[in-house]
Amino acid sequence: MKKQVQRMFACAAVVVLILSATIASAVWLRGTVVDTRQREAENILFYYKEKIVLQMQGTINEATALAQTAHAMKTMRIEAPAWFETAVEPLLQRREVLMVGLFEGDTLTGILPKDKFGGLVGRGLQDFSYIYTMDKVVKELVVEGPVVLENDPEEQEVFLFLQPIIEEDAYLGQVVVALARDYVLEQLGLEDLHAQGYDYELWRVEPQNGNKEIVAGSHAGVDFSQAQKTVFYLPTQWTLSIQPAAGWLSMGQRLGLALLCVLSQVLLLILIDLLRRNIRQKRALREADCVDRATGLYNRKGFAAALDGWLYDAGSTVTLFYFSIEGYAQAARLIGPAEEEKFLKSIPARLSEYIRSRYLAGRLDDGSYIVALREKLDEQKRDDFAKGLSLQLLLQVRINGEKSFLMARYQYLSCEPGENRAEEQISNVIHRYYDRVSGESPIRMLTEKC
Repeated sequence: MKKQVQRMFACAAVVVLILSATIASAVWLRGTVVDTRQREAENILFYYKEKIVLQMQGTINEATALAQTAHAMKTMRIEAPAWFETAVEPLLQRREVLMVGLFEGDTLTGILPKDKFGGLVGRGLQDFSYIYTMDKVVKELVVEGPVVLENDPEEQEVFLFLQPIIEEDAYLGQVVVALARDYVLEQLGLEDLHAQGYDYELWRVEPQNGNKEIVAGSHAGVDFSQAQKTVFYLPTQWTLSIQPAAGWLSMGQRLGLALLCVLSQVLLLILIDLLRRNIRQKRALREADCVDRATGLYNRKGFAAALDGWLYDAGSTVTLFYFSIEGYAQAARLIGPAEEEKFLKSIPARLSEYIRSRYLAGRLDDGSYIVALREKLDEQKRDDFAKGLSLQLLLQVRINGEKSFLMARYQYLSCEPGENRAEEQISNVIHRYYDRVSGESPIRMLTEKC
């Protein structure tokens, strides 16, 4: 029962270990896949960051060139109305350019188209949004959007490009160009991200109150807390966040990992079972190599190995008994295989019935047996034990109608403890037996000499 419980605990431990190993492997694979996809997203973000900054500051920015023109005209003392309308007219021919304004100092001195915004001429920076004042302070290109144009009856959404006019670090005014929202977003190419399977969100920090202002996004209500992000400045802080629409780990990949986890567990369980069977087979072969097949007792090799284990313990007293059934080979031939097999199969039961202490028993050859007893016995008790056991090994045979009895003769000795001394002790007790038998029979000695 105890061994069965131990096996159950061992099996449960193996199952838990395999489950833990496969789960750990699945988590590691999941992390590897996610890390790979996040690195891909970082590369994409780097490209789009450079692209957006280049577009905003150069490709679609018309305010910088116009501010340079304004600075040149001011240097030549040419008044704004004389050149402003001429310089701006080609811009207004483009559908995406919805408004162009010129501030000299803090005052708006020119704005086109006049039919929509002419009434704003003469107003100061304080009459417009905070971004105009910010452009004066930072003295570099400022981009804001999308916002609704002030005093625009159509309330069009635009991106404002504000470029200050600077001379020797002194603010002289600024140029404002309003481009249609859809045009600017189209130039940024953010929809290509959606085509690549990414959700995206472009937002900026509103400079006056620090609120998050969404510039563009693939879908409303998407949680970008686990997204990859990149930050750039125009000069307000802008952030582009992207993440795979199906998640960093798609449903197919999750199912694949789950299937791989299950298959790994099954494979490991099969391998463990095969290993267990192989170990059991090897153990069975080793045990079979140490067992006498006819009786189930130890053979000489197995008995010597077991006895070595006892003799290694220096604190124990081991007595070795050798029994030999004289004339067994001849009797076995006469009684036949069936009767011999019956006798041999009965030996273990006879030993167990007689011996009450812990013992080792082996069959050395056809008619000889050996028994080890780990018990402190005096000479008389050893002799009594050997006599009693020899009676248990008595072989009754009927030859030519007459009943005969083959008695087992015996020899014993006290084993000396030590490592790997069992074979030596077995040889000693056998030699003592034959030395004694030889001394008891002068006729046999004479025959051997002749």
